Amino acid sequence: MPNICLRYAMNEQELYDMLSLNESLFTCARGCISRYNKIQTMLSHFKRRLAEGGLHIGGYLGSGSCGVAFEIKDKPGHMLKITKDANEAALCSLIKQKELRNVCPVKEVFAFEDTGHYGIIEKRLERLDNKDDVFMKVMESQNIHDIINRHIRGDIDESVAYRFAEASTNNIGAYHSINERRKAGRAIKQILNAIREIREFAFPDLSKSNTMKQGNTYYLIDMKLRDDKYSVDEIINQIPVLRR
Repeated sequence: MPNICLRYAMNEQELYDMLSLNESLFTCARGCISRYNKIQTMLSHFKRRLAEGGLHIGGYLGSGSCGVAFEIKDKPGHMLKITKDANEAALCSLIKQKELRNVCPVKEVFAFEDTGHYGIIEKRLERLDNKDDVFMKVMESQNIHDIINRHIRGDIDESVAYRFAEASTNNIGAYHSINERRKAGRAIKQILNAIREIREFAFPDLSKSNTMKQGNTYYLIDMKLRDDKYSVDEIINQIPVLRR
């Protein structure tokens, strides 16, 4: 969906015509376009203040269920994610500037005054591709979710979880090369490390769409704040506010 929105975000009628026979995809695309246009309008109101803070917004990168991502001209290797998800903003505020190896690094978090939107400056990562085929299949399997959930609950330690995950990877990737299975195994190990890094703050939402990479390093993204330990409202109230 983000790829379609990226291509057609500035040509609504063409996108609507193309998707008119697929109601579900059409509804999703319309939501992405509406979100994109509203955020573009909002950004125009904050353009001067963003520039004063050294943020000149570049090209559109993609949309998710709650937000839109843009390049930052002044900060190569980073992007600005704008979201209405207060939970995500609160979590990112807690982990910003922490040294995390396999959780998407966050540099800054701020609120767009009274708009209900939050800006998150974070590392710009790459989507998984066909080179990650085995890893993506593993991440979508119920078996790996059971293993990782047992690890999160503390039923099994990290080394045992990795051995189970490695066995699952070899089984799922049985028709793939040894190198592909090894690569997937290393990626799974990094995901287990990410869970260890983030478990104090968040619950991971495990899926291939919530995993990204840079080179051979894999990162978890889009996690949920641990509401049994932290209050979203209390954290949000401490986030810096960007005023018009």
